Amino acid sequence: MKYIEALIGPDTVNTVPLEILDAYRDHGEPKAWLEQDVNEARRVLERLPELGISIDNVTRQLEDEGVEKFSKPFDKLMATLAQGSPLHLTGEP
Repeated sequence: MKYIEALIGPDTVNTVPLEILDAYRDHGEPKAWLEQDVNEARRVLERLPELGISIDNVTRQLEDEGVEKFSKPFDKLMATLAQGSPLHLTGEP
């Protein structure tokens, strides 16, 4: 629940699994949580280098892992489709 709530805000998108979304609908408190305590969030971000944490490296790693989680299933789906229907994918009669 806390993971979802922390990311709720205007103009945001979250690819949460359906089971978690259903649980949030039952037990969550929808509001613009992302906009809560912005000044404290800025202070935390400013302290990260003191702790040896690079927000750029963390962001890059999360982005890479996220893309991989979508790319692998997509590639697998495309391979499955190509095996079942190669003519449709190549455009050749």
